[in-house]
Amino acid sequence: MVPRGQLASLLATIDSATPAFTLFEVAAGIRLLGPPVEGVAALLVLSGTLHLQGDDLAEPVGAGRLVLLPAGRRAAIDAVPRPPDITVDGKRSLVHRNGWLVADATRGRPAQLVIAAARIAGSGDVLGAPVVAPVGDTPAGRPIVGLIRAECASGASGHPALAMSLMSACVVQGLRRAMEAASESESDAEAATLGLVGRAVAAVRAQPGAPHTVDTLADAAGMSRSTFLRHFRRLMRTTPIEFVQRVRLEEARAMLGGTSLPVKAVAARTGFQSRSHFSRLFRAAFGLDPSSFRQHSEAQADAARD
Repeated sequence: MVPRGQLASLLATIDSATPAFTLFEVAAGIRLLGPPVEGVAALLVLSGTLHLQGDDLAEPVGAGRLVLLPAGRRAAIDAVPRPPDITVDGKRSLVHRNGWLVADATRGRPAQLVIAAARIAGSGDVLGAPVVAPVGDTPAGRPIVGLIRAECASGASGHPALAMSLMSACVVQGLRRAMEAASESESDAEAATLGLVGRAVAAVRAQPGAPHTVDTLADAAGMSRSTFLRHFRRLMRTTPIEFVQRVRLEEARAMLGGTSLPVKAVAARTGFQSRSHFSRLFRAAFGLDPSSFRQHSEAQADAARD
C-alpha cells in the first residue's frame, strides 16, 4: 500500500493544464509496451481487463479502474493472461484515428482491451509503487468514466479536448479514493502497532519490579529493538526506561501509603537497586522523600478518621 502522504504529494503536482491523452487498443495475444512518459502515467481501463506485467502489480484490472504507474516505468500491457504471440512497441505504433492519438496493438484483430492513458507531472520520487483505484464504481467517478467512453466513440468536434479534461477529473477522483484506502490501511496498521506496544506497557504494569530492559520489552511487543523504540517514543511520548521508572515510582507511592513495609523493602519490590537511589528519584517525582511521604499519608489518614 502506497502511503497516504505520497498520494497527497502526487495530487498536489497535477498540472492545471489538461494532461496529454492517448488511447491504447490491445488485441488478445498482443503485448503493448506503453510509450515511455516523463512523469506518472495514468491508465483508465475503458473496456476489457488490463493485465500489467510486473512483480509489483500482479492482479488484473477491470473496466472503470484507474492505474497510476511511477515515473520512468514503461508499462507492458496484455489483454489476456497468457504469454503474447507478438510484442508491439507503443511509441512506434502511434497513429491518428478519428481525431485521437492511438497506440494500436491490434494488428487488424478486434480490440479486446481499450485504455485511456494520460500523464501526470511528477518525478520518480513522487510515487514509489503502482496504485490501483476504483473510479467507475463511485458516485462521482461513474459519470466521468461514462463520458470518457462516450467521447472516445464520438466524432463530434472538440471531443479530444473534452476527453482530456474529463481524464484530469478522473485522475483526481482516483487519487482521492486511493488516499481514502491508504488512510484506512494506515489506521489499521496504527491500531496493530498500538496493540503491540500495549503488550509491553501491560507487562510493566503487571510487574513493575521485574528486571525490565528495552530488549525484554521489545520481545514482549514482538518487535525488533529499533522498531520498538521508535514506536514506543512516538506513542507514549517517553522512552521505555523512563516509563518503567514512572510506573515503579507510582507503585512505590501506593505501597508506602497502603502498607507498613520498610522503605528499603518497598524500593526492592519495585525494582530499585538501592534505597538512596530510590529516595532521590521519589523526591524528584513527588516532592517528598519516601519516609516523609509515609508520615504525611499517615497523618492525613488519622485526620480523616477523627
